[in-house]
Amino acid sequence: GRRLAAALFDDSAAQLLAGLVNRLPPGDTVDVVLNAVGPALSLPVELIRLTTSVAVEVNPLGLMPAVSVSRRLVTPGQSPGLNATNSEASAAGMAGPLKVLAAVAAPDETKTKNVPLDVEAEMQAVLHAVTSVAENPHAQVRIVEVASLSAIREALQEDAYHVLHLSAHGSPESVELEDEDGAPAEVTPEALMQALRHAGRPVPLIVLSSRSGGSEGSSAMAAELIAQGAGRVVAMLFPVSDAYATVLA
Repeated sequence: GRRLAAALFDDSAAQLLAGLVNRLPPGDTVDVVLNAVGPALSLPVELIRLTTSVAVEVNPLGLMPAVSVSRRLVTPGQSPGLNATNSEASAAGMAGPLKVLAAVAAPDETKTKNVPLDVEAEMQAVLHAVTSVAENPHAQVRIVEVASLSAIREALQEDAYHVLHLSAHGSPESVELEDEDGAPAEVTPEALMQALRHAGRPVPLIVLSSRSGGSEGSSAMAAELIAQGAGRVVAMLFPVSDAYATVLA
């Protein structure tokens, strides 16, 4: 963490940010954003350790309350680097209450090389996380019966959702959904975004509850979704167990 801080900040910037996060008033937040492309997107900036001007070392950024760390794919005309802002988080422009569309992919285990997901545990995790939301008569949590690209597209054509939650096996290049016959279907970022475009509705947040979905820089599923026009994506930076992905969900 110290070496990464030295590589990304000069002394004055490091001390400025350290002082900011070390004296953060309750209710305020600091957003640290890594603007990068390629392998630099996978730098573990959550581990950055900074020292204030009076030689007080603060905790790693990823462990500090009210400090968020995120990554943004650099687009043409932008400069790579780290940004830090002291502000309230901005919300995407869709009105509430919250509406979640979830797809839990469970291809026939005789047709896929991957270990079957615990579908019941994954669905329960999603439902448990949104229990208070679901009690609102105007809120909506919908789990599609078949986690296929066509079913997701049809659901989005019928209604608008704030969150598309995909639980599936994944790789840096794709997620494994299913078809109507239970066969595995590899879905690339291009195919997923094409389906969303056909549906004609924006989805402010896509959650990839899968192993490796956020790893390996700009070739990763998450980064490519952003490059293809997605707004925000939550994904794993490194391979994790299915149980961990379910707990995080």
